[in-house]
Amino acid sequence: MQRYRFLLISFCHFNVDTYATLLPPLLPLVNERLDISLTYAGLLGSVLYGVSMVQPVMGWLGDRMRRRYLVIVGALMAALFTPTMGLVPSYGALMAVLTIGALGVHVFHPQGFAMAGELSGNRRAFGIALFSFAGTIALGLTAIWAPVYVRTFGFEALTLLAIPGLASTALVYRLLPLDNPHLDKHRHLPRLRETLGPHAGRLGLVTTIVTLRWVASSNFAFFLALLAHDRGMSLAEGGFLLAVFNMAGVVGSLCIAYLADRMRPEPLIWGSIALAAPALYGFLLADGYAAVALLAIGGFAIMATNSVLVAIAQEMAPENAGFASSLPLGFAWGAAGLTLTLTGWWADRIGVEAMLKYVCLVPLFTAGLAMFLRLPPHGKDQT
Repeated sequence: MQRYRFLLISFCHFNVDTYATLLPPLLPLVNERLDISLTYAGLLGSVLYGVSMVQPVMGWLGDRMRRRYLVIVGALMAALFTPTMGLVPSYGALMAVLTIGALGVHVFHPQGFAMAGELSGNRRAFGIALFSFAGTIALGLTAIWAPVYVRTFGFEALTLLAIPGLASTALVYRLLPLDNPHLDKHRHLPRLRETLGPHAGRLGLVTTIVTLRWVASSNFAFFLALLAHDRGMSLAEGGFLLAVFNMAGVVGSLCIAYLADRMRPEPLIWGSIALAAPALYGFLLADGYAAVALLAIGGFAIMATNSVLVAIAQEMAPENAGFASSLPLGFAWGAAGLTLTLTGWWADRIGVEAMLKYVCLVPLFTAGLAMFLRLPPHGKDQT
């Protein structure tokens, strides 16, 4: 593992995912400020997450560029546009700036993950888990500090958050080798059909599993602060619950990735997803410390397999790693995010808590589907 270079691209990922996750902990304030319903809040989430469906295109394009400029362009778009949400006067303007910022996030990710995998040497699964850790830790920390920051300094001060993102992007541009190691003057990438064709069925199953898993995790992450608000909690308390959910997912991703390098990953995949259903349902019924503990278990379980599934996709087509990564990352996330409009509409009619109880059933079906996943013997080349 090229540690210092890996650390720098991970720091850039931390900043990019800070922008990607800035809205959910502030959603109660945004709803009050712009006077929007849960349906419109869900539509906002659907658009933000749905934009990520461009990731396969960005992955395909980036795999064919001799320089990984999409990493720079995506990070700049996220840093320049998302913080301006503090200045917009209307729902339409908010939708516009967040959509452009989200597009930047998803332009960054396919080649960012490809670079992380390459810089990880022969520990790809664990390296991708560490890279994911940088992004998910941003998601967890943002849920804690963003509500306090806005309450203290106001929405307008969000524009200052562009500074760390611009700084880290400049460092990546100056200090990291952006050349694509799979593409040089004498060699072209094979067609996607040639590299992915033999693995199309398995890659499709991996993408479906991740999509359904994201349906559960994205709904909890997006509506958790609103659930806390409905229960009479403060904005900071809602942010704390969101941080617990996300940070537990960080720990889960690292633990499962570590184990997946040492044993067959199939039981880890379906077992952890199955565990999420009773844990998250129990959280909705419990209160106090028990609720927090069950939420942590649910977050650990529902997000634990993210890095493993991305690594599996990359190993199927290492020369098209950006595209392969984008399917269980951006496409799956975007497809799952499209459900937020429906669940927001549903929550307007039956309440956030009742809606999330139905969402808890999704991991059970997903775990059953994951039992059909069959991978090559551990340690063998999957290409």
